[in-house]
Amino acid sequence: MEACAKIGHPYAGVENGDECYCDNERPPADRKAEDPGICSMPCPGLNKKDKKAAKCGGPYALDVYETGVKAMKFRKESNVTEGKK
Repeated sequence: MEACAKIGHPYAGVENGDECYCDNERPPADRKAEDPGICSMPCPGLNKKDKKAAKCGGPYALDVYETGVKAMKFRKESNVTEGKK
């Protein structure tokens, strides 16, 4: 999560125990796993006490976390076109 926050992403995801992803948008609600037990891979690098609580996704399944970074919003100022003579 810290790595995603450092580069300005509001969401971090972990898949299959050790694959990390960052994104600017929350995954769609309709993609939520019906079985929360699918995300059962322990997180590497944590002590035994923390491993019991922390899960880092599963095969083809991500645990998604908010990093605390606010999402950037972009606003269209104007249209730019090639100049015609």
